[in-house]
Amino acid sequence: MNDEILIAEINENPEKGFRLLLQKFQEPVYWHIRRLVFLHSDAEDASQETFKKHFLRTRRKSS
Repeated sequence: MNDEILIAEINENPEKGFRLLLQKFQEPVYWHIRRLVFLHSDAEDASQETFKKHFLRTRRKSS
């Protein structure tokens, strides 16, 4: 899925769009953060927080 379709899906249906965003970017974001922190659990927490913030911002914009 290309990014334009993903953005359109996020705008039309934020929950489905967020799931698609996670499918596409969860692993790359985790590994990017993992290179910056020592512990696996810290990388997991940071990547989850990243996606959570994005989702909440998307929800606020669509309201």
